[in-house]
Amino acid sequence: MVESQRINIEEHMKIDDEIYLGPILTEDISHLPELLNDKYIHDATHSIPHPYREADAVAYVDQVKLFEQSTGIRKDYAIRRSQGGLIGGVGLLYQ
Repeated sequence: MVESQRINIEEHMKIDDEIYLGPILTEDISHLPELLNDKYIHDATHSIPHPYREADAVAYVDQVKLFEQSTGIRKDYAIRRSQGGLIGGVGLLYQ
């Protein structure tokens, strides 16, 4: 697994009093299969495998961290509740 490193990007962006965007964390690996193991999500995105397993989450988080470390750019964000808890994610295509 790629080691986490801090980069010079705002760590959290408040959306409202309940929701904020933040970095994808290694700790998210165990939650991603629970959120993404859905055939509808696979059919709608065609980029998220189904079934979605922990190995897929590890590969995704490693890919995110490697991109951030090599470019200094954050293009993938976790959507979290202000009390904590991953509820989704959003990513930007970067070319």
